[in-house]
Amino acid sequence: MEAGQPQNLTSCIKEEVALIRQIAAANNIEADFKSDNPTEWERKNLTIVWEETKGTTGSSIYRVKELRSGKSKDGGIKSLVLNDEKNNFQHLQRIVLNSAALKEVNLAHAPALRTLLIDGTSTGATALQKISLHDLAVLDSLELQNLLALETTSEDNGFNIYVNYNYPKLSYLHIKNTGIKNLTVDPENPLKELKLEDNKMLTTLTLATTKLENLSFEAKDYPVLESLNLRKLDKNSSNTVNIAGLTKLTYTNINNCESVKGINVDNCNNLKELTVCNCNLKGETCKLGNLPNLKVLDLNGNQIESIDLSALKSVTNLKLAHNNLASSDQFKLPKMVIDLELQGNEKLVKADFTPYKQIELINLKGTKKGAESYNKDTPNPLSEINLKGLTNLKRLIATNNSLKSIFDGTEVFEKLEALEVEFNGIDPIGMMNIAKAIEDIGVRVSANFQTYEATLNGRTIDYTTVASYLDDKRDELEVTVKDQDSKEVSTDCYDLKDGLLTFKKPGTYKLYVGGFRRVVDGMYTTLDSKVFTVK
Repeated sequence: MEAGQPQNLTSCIKEEVALIRQIAAANNIEADFKSDNPTEWERKNLTIVWEETKGTTGSSIYRVKELRSGKSKDGGIKSLVLNDEKNNFQHLQRIVLNSAALKEVNLAHAPALRTLLIDGTSTGATALQKISLHDLAVLDSLELQNLLALETTSEDNGFNIYVNYNYPKLSYLHIKNTGIKNLTVDPENPLKELKLEDNKMLTTLTLATTKLENLSFEAKDYPVLESLNLRKLDKNSSNTVNIAGLTKLTYTNINNCESVKGINVDNCNNLKELTVCNCNLKGETCKLGNLPNLKVLDLNGNQIESIDLSALKSVTNLKLAHNNLASSDQFKLPKMVIDLELQGNEKLVKADFTPYKQIELINLKGTKKGAESYNKDTPNPLSEINLKGLTNLKRLIATNNSLKSIFDGTEVFEKLEALEVEFNGIDPIGMMNIAKAIEDIGVRVSANFQTYEATLNGRTIDYTTVASYLDDKRDELEVTVKDQDSKEVSTDCYDLKDGLLTFKKPGTYKLYVGGFRRVVDGMYTTLDSKVFTVK
């Protein structure tokens, strides 16, 4: 209960009176608080609001509940330092500083402080360049307004609201008309409301773990913004991010924002890197316009089933991993793409890359959506890829799919450095074509553990072209025929001559085919067929 002013200091907490006079001394206003009668204290520069309680004897005890800067035009303090864990106001709930003279604010270990408002007045002429706030256990509301010199927290390179500063109850943050250039809002618990207004000096903005009802960042509000980062926003935040017209923007990262279902990025002439990962984008809600300098586009982990990115002339690094793409018929890529990530599109069955002649790296690793590693017992359904004419290809990653072949055997990929295609369905002809594609160029190959569908024509399987090729390379085709229980069968059941395998007896068989160790460096296992039946 607040009941006016104490009449004497005996009814006040002596440690709190000492703190008041300590603040006065730091601001050269000792005379304002010289009297032993608080009703005579001067309020021009600093006002004390008291809370009255009753002691055990029924007498009144006054504790400091609120500190306010002076009300006069020229009033206000220059410095407020309250950071001593052992000597601080124990019941101080609110601080309101309306002072153009303010130069220093350092607050910590005020166990009851719930509200802090600092306003440099409408002129914004305060000299306050940094504030230090930490270990404020119940701080609920923080407002910073008209502080044109303010840039940093503590010794940080920017202004940071995050977990390390320990104000876990913070729910309302309002920052208006400041000189902050680099702002990070990443609190321990989600904010209920965040208001940013007229902070026209912002070059880097990072917002996390909060609810944002407006995700439109307009040029009039952010004229010099260069870097925008949004992550782990509350699921009830706005569902569309609009950053059209931010001409200074060079980098944008939107990550793990469940609410984000659409983006509008246009006329960002300096944007070089755009990431929208682990959100809920679809192709039709991904609106990318005039972005002449965009080099890196990362759309991993969304709900994209189809997308047209052909208008993005400058993109060289494209990430579309962990989406819902089923065929290359559903996507059009930038013509200049060099690095392409498509892993984790577990519905993908066909991919034709022939329109994209600049490609150097393709990642088609057969992981499930959202998974980092693959399960060799559940390969992805990708069974057809076309790499014809990709003379710049340096690395292909297509592990754990259902590919029968990688190349068609008509061209050598002279720039290829690494081929990772383990756990697929590559048959002997497909392996021969791999050998032809990498002939004499020292490619690092991982192509072991193939389980393929044998192509049976009546009672014959024709590997004559494979046998002839291996013979020319001083290698030899090795074929072992076994039954469905993996027991080797008698040669009475089949005949093998120059790669032509003819079965003499009906039955259920499977093949183990080797002989590629010389032509495919790193090949140490056989090609194993699935079980098939000869009638």
